[in-house]
Amino acid sequence: MEIKSVNNTQQPNYPTIELFVEHPELLSRNIPNKWLKNQFVATSLAAFMLSSCGKSTAAKIEKIETVDTLKANSPTSTPQTQKKKAKKNLVTNVAPVFAHGEGRGSVGCIVFSPPVFISEDEAMKIILDKLKAEGYNFSRENCPTIPLEVLPIANECRAKEGAPKGNVKIELKMEAYNENSNWSIQFIARNDYEKLKNDNCFSSATSYDLKRAAEVINQELKKQKETNVVVFYDPVAQIKSNDWTKDKENRVLAHKDEKEMLLAQVEDFIKWLKTNKITIE
Repeated sequence: MEIKSVNNTQQPNYPTIELFVEHPELLSRNIPNKWLKNQFVATSLAAFMLSSCGKSTAAKIEKIETVDTLKANSPTSTPQTQKKKAKKNLVTNVAPVFAHGEGRGSVGCIVFSPPVFISEDEAMKIILDKLKAEGYNFSRENCPTIPLEVLPIANECRAKEGAPKGNVKIELKMEAYNENSNWSIQFIARNDYEKLKNDNCFSSATSYDLKRAAEVINQELKKQKETNVVVFYDPVAQIKSNDWTKDKENRVLAHKDEKEMLLAQVEDFIKWLKTNKITIE
């Protein structure tokens, strides 16, 4: 066979890569659906079309829309999945309950030494001010709500025959939140304890065990793995004097003790963060 040089070439009938470089909008109109469902193919197509921007000024708006379409059809590239994946990667830490104060008290007609409770707003101010001073910033807005199923430790009928059995379901809204690090703060107050019951019993005196409630909720949050979280609780202070003529002064002293115990919980949490080299951005 004699080898001869080719002097003339024919233009191929199929589109060439040069054509797609000059007119990337043609590619966007002819992409098979199966390609769009493949993460690697979709990413490669998007990169190709972006790289051709310098070679063609035609149909710029259409090229941008095409890239957005590729991203939207990629099963692992949606903003929701990216946010969920990032959140999942951050969920690794549930702080222990730092015990300062028994968190116990009773109120009612037979109680001679009523406990002193701290309000939720005052407690959160103490907690957030101390954390902010150490460089940990939290917001009380856009806090997540987590459904929990916990032991009904607040039941008044628990010692009676025929008391309801099974756990109680609650919707627990976090008190403060750091979205960047997916860290939440929960403070167990008197009204939170009253949610942990599934009976309708009435008693003239009601007992509270907020430390126990914090421990129960803490354990359930570990199972949920929805957020990095620390659970604080109302230490509950007792009036130490029986001199009713100085009731106001006694309450002030008890309230001071209560705030100091809550602050000690926060200080222990900060030490725990630093010891375990955990950052909250």
